Amino acid sequence: MSRNLKDNRRKENLRLCTHQQNQFNQKNPRKNNKLGIKGVCWHKGVRKFQVTMRINAKNKHLGYYNVLGDADSAYRIAEEKYFGEFARNN
Repeated sequence: MSRNLKDNRRKENLRLCTHQQNQFNQKNPRKNNKLGIKGVCWHKGVRKFQVTMRINAKNKHLGYYNVLGDADSAYRIAEEKYFGEFARNN
């Protein structure tokens, strides 16, 4: 499935999903994200990158990482696990 957001008039470009599944597929990253990586923020107290994900209206803590790339990888792995076909993958 291509991500042509302007072509939602044809049925073959749409799929049924719940509101939550649609949220899994939101833009990467959001406007207020300072690091530019979805699900990752800097935790001052621990002095590491913290990875979190929202699943079933609850925040899921995925760990602390010293390296930003490791934190990004952890989020992407969890995204595939929990979001499946609705994972953003970019």
